[in-house]
Amino acid sequence: MTNKRISSRLQRIEDRKNTQQTILFIFLSIGFILILIFIGLPLFVKGVVFLGDMRSSGQTIQTGDTFPPAPPKLDADFEATNSAIIKLTGYAEPESTVTLIKNNDKADETVADDDGSFSFDQIKLMGGTNRLSAYATDAAGNKSNTSSEITIAYDNKAPELTITNPEDGAHFYDEDNEIVIAGETDKDANVTVNGYVVVVDTEGNYVKRFTLQEGENIIDVVATDEAGNKTTKTVKVNYTR
Repeated sequence: MTNKRISSRLQRIEDRKNTQQTILFIFLSIGFILILIFIGLPLFVKGVVFLGDMRSSGQTIQTGDTFPPAPPKLDADFEATNSAIIKLTGYAEPESTVTLIKNNDKADETVADDDGSFSFDQIKLMGGTNRLSAYATDAAGNKSNTSSEITIAYDNKAPELTITNPEDGAHFYDEDNEIVIAGETDKDANVTVNGYVVVVDTEGNYVKRFTLQEGENIIDVVATDEAGNKTTKTVKVNYTR
């Protein structure tokens, strides 16, 4: 009998604790809801109104972004050109402002597209070597490091070219149908003889063996430098069997 009374008393104590915890939870929940309604909601509304006022007044909203964008990447598939104005493309952080530097001076500025691509369409080159690099600035004003530098040479002077052999108007007979075409050009130029590529040595000399056909033979020699400038020389020779 005594054990039953003790067990019943313990059960009543446990039930009382559970009831108290339930009541406390209900009061806390009601208090949280009241705080949200009477304090949190007005503050939220005030914050939205404050941000709207700042935007309409043109003031800068601090976003907390302190990370600079990655340096832009400039793309150029040539190292020399005979054009004084070129187009240069590349990639940077989307919608960042890309500033182009030419020979240590600011040359141009553009904004990268949503996919990060950008282009400078009217870059004026100086004669000789042009050193180009760029940096990006994001909307928060963070500036990237300067990109890797590329160099583009502007050269609009055609290469020198001579044909030292054969002489123009020369006549060949019988077994002399195979001749040597030789001459000089700039050491960095490429040479073709009637469309065939000829090796140019370090001194700018070139030599090509050529088989003559019966009658008049027209020999066109073309020298092209790295910038795309061309010089053409032509000689005409005759061959009779």
